[in-house]
Amino acid sequence: MIQRKQTLYLLGALILNSLLFFFPLATFLIGNNVFELRFSEIVFTEGEAIVEAPSIIAFQILLVLSVLVTLVTIFLYKKRPLQIRLSVFNAIAMLGLPILVFYFKTWGIVSDTSSFGFVTILPLVSTILTFAAVKNIIKDEALVRSYDRIR
Repeated sequence: MIQRKQTLYLLGALILNSLLFFFPLATFLIGNNVFELRFSEIVFTEGEAIVEAPSIIAFQILLVLSVLVTLVTIFLYKKRPLQIRLSVFNAIAMLGLPILVFYFKTWGIVSDTSSFGFVTILPLVSTILTFAAVKNIIKDEALVRSYDRIR
């Protein structure tokens, strides 16, 4: 299981998505105040929460769903067609994460100056890793089918 390329790609995507739970995704400057977008809330730099979880519930759902689907997909190595479908679904869900960060910046909660850290591109890198895993899963499935034709 762990020796397969696609498992390593999916494990890399899982680790990168798990980092989003711990680091701020973006920093917003409104007037003289600095706010950070984190997994659970948007907080003032002194730690006071200004926006509770219901405002960013879509972001939380997508992130948790993405991590769980990646974890489940890693262990479905014997069911390659299902693994392909779940990986494609997961890649689409991961693309929604930067879109939501952009939404919070542009039309949502804040609309002033902002800066995005390295953590903001992690869902995009995870998406690339997931598509690389899909490519290798498809190769693996083609190899297994070719062996079935030989028998």
